[in-house]
Amino acid sequence: MSLGQRHSHTLEFSIVDFGSSIENRCSIENRQSLIDSIVMQSSRVGGAMAERSPAGCAWGSGKSAPMGATSYPPIGCCTILSPKTFGRGARAISAMTLVELMVVLGLVGLIVCISVPALTGYAQNVRLRTATSQVVGLISLARSLAISSQEEHALVIDREKGELRVVELASGQALEQIVRLPSAITLEVQVGGQASSETQFVFRPTGSLKGRSISLVLTGRKRNNAVTITSATGAVTIQR
Repeated sequence: MSLGQRHSHTLEFSIVDFGSSIENRCSIENRQSLIDSIVMQSSRVGGAMAERSPAGCAWGSGKSAPMGATSYPPIGCCTILSPKTFGRGARAISAMTLVELMVVLGLVGLIVCISVPALTGYAQNVRLRTATSQVVGLISLARSLAISSQEEHALVIDREKGELRVVELASGQALEQIVRLPSAITLEVQVGGQASSETQFVFRPTGSLKGRSISLVLTGRKRNNAVTITSATGAVTIQR
């Protein structure tokens, strides 16, 4: 082989080796950039970091990574994600067991069973207080009208409808003000401490009440209020 041929072959080998090294370097850089992008995407989604592969799945058994490459394994190797890794980077997902759920439901049911009767009793007491206040207001109105007009006014009770109204006796005209008792509240008239069937009670122009003192007993399911009208003065008192 001539000297020129040797130089030619040597130049060809150099060019081939140089091209192979460039190709290998480009392949490594492309491969590494792809690995870095995959790792970044996985860390964004799951908050996890990829762990290194075992020694047998690295750049080669007993081989170190090429110069300029990071410690991530090649594309052909499997990247292993450990469950512990997710716990470090992501929030731990907590869940309730069936026993805990049953305990919570039992406590909620107990609270409801205790609170519903209390709320029902409170609502009944509110209705009773409201009805008592309305009856007292109507009685005071009848007495005030008798004094101001110097004519007798009567408090009339309709037991069937559960209504109380004020009537001017001279004209027989009933006023617009009417008190309607709730269906859960009953009204009992007592005269001298005894039940009475009277339904009309007259106030004189002086403000006093004709006849004896009376008591209107309003009864709810568990409580009752007594509205007493004194005969001599027509004063109204409430006994709860």
